[in-house]
Amino acid sequence: MLLNVYNECRTSSHKNIAEPWHADEALVQPVWLASSQLLGLADAGRSCLEVPTIMTETTSIYSVSIPRLRAVCGGGDLTIAELACARSSSLRPLPTDYRVGPRIRVSWKSEIFLNEMPISKTELIEELKHPKWNGTMLYELLEDSPKGLALQGEFNEIGSFSAFLHDHADLRQFCGLYCVSRHDTLEDIRKTADSLLEPIAPEEFVRDLLNGKRRFRHRGREYGHALESICDCIGTNHGLLGTDRLRSLEIKTPLIKIGSPVRLPKIEDEPAICYLDEEDLDREHNRLSKFKFSSDPSLLPIQKRYKAIIEHSTNNERGIVTFYY
Repeated sequence: MLLNVYNECRTSSHKNIAEPWHADEALVQPVWLASSQLLGLADAGRSCLEVPTIMTETTSIYSVSIPRLRAVCGGGDLTIAELACARSSSLRPLPTDYRVGPRIRVSWKSEIFLNEMPISKTELIEELKHPKWNGTMLYELLEDSPKGLALQGEFNEIGSFSAFLHDHADLRQFCGLYCVSRHDTLEDIRKTADSLLEPIAPEEFVRDLLNGKRRFRHRGREYGHALESICDCIGTNHGLLGTDRLRSLEIKTPLIKIGSPVRLPKIEDEPAICYLDEEDLDREHNRLSKFKFSSDPSLLPIQKRYKAIIEHSTNNERGIVTFYY
């Protein structure tokens, strides 16, 4: 059994569209630990925390004129704004952003702080049960002792606090555990979480895109949803297709390369946006005309549906934009 644990690491070579959080050049790399390795616990017989990994594999696909989409995003068209705003709240409900999860800090004297407020062990366990944390990341910072001094108090052994959580807290509602190593990292997470918790209506992100603005730099996810609402408004919605960013089609589509047709704030997780402009789509259409389709009866229908969408877009001189969740 495995637990999804995220550790902060300094690297410029690892880039992951699903990385839970990053600040400046510090990227987050997922580390999968067996139960015998879990956070320094030496007892191989200890059962692992059952923390589910959130994963959706749905791709929405739209035919849309890429030049028009780019012109609309910044054109301030009030008619499109009204239509797109109306669709933004009904097209797809916004899931919980896991970056607003609880931030636990344990001092070198074994004092516990939740979101920088002191808290007892009993109060912490009760607070972690709250439904508001469902689907979020659990952040944990264990302070080092000052040079020349040993850790003090109940949690004076490496792994002892993690063992405490394991034994007393039900962590199944969290999407993962992110072990933080630095104070400034935890502070950046706090600022990001505070920004994400600001009550901003989905329509505001739509209006921002249509007016050529990007006021909320930590809200890339919401801007991604807003762009989908605009595509749904000015293009053709072909519904859902395939899984794993269309890799399940086994058709070698170029629509697996991440990139937005318009400038957006960085999207940390989802939606993963891909697109083909009209020129790219012509090449894809020509490639599919020579492609040998599968004889697998479970695969052939979705491959043919993909081809039909490409043909529809090509015939109407449009591009394709996809949103993967």
